[in-house]
Amino acid sequence: MKEVKKNKTSIGSVLSSLVLLFFFIGLVLIAFVKKDNIYYFTKSLFVNNVFFAKVTNFKGNILINDKLVNSLKNTFYKNVLVQTG
Repeated sequence: MKEVKKNKTSIGSVLSSLVLLFFFIGLVLIAFVKKDNIYYFTKSLFVNNVFFAKVTNFKGNILINDKLVNSLKNTFYKNVLVQTG
């Protein structure tokens, strides 16, 4: 009678695949969290040596003096303080 060989997986290979899985999940989470802290100037202009800008993040909010405010269309803000994370 022939003996059937059982498929054995080593604990090391299972652990290494789990580590890789958690690593990639962590990278995806970091990418989504970091998006909120990246601000860019959508529009800017100088009028009489005063800088006006509309600063927007990826969620469509603007940062005015450390406060997130919902953005309005074609609205400019005078002397906007921009923080990036």
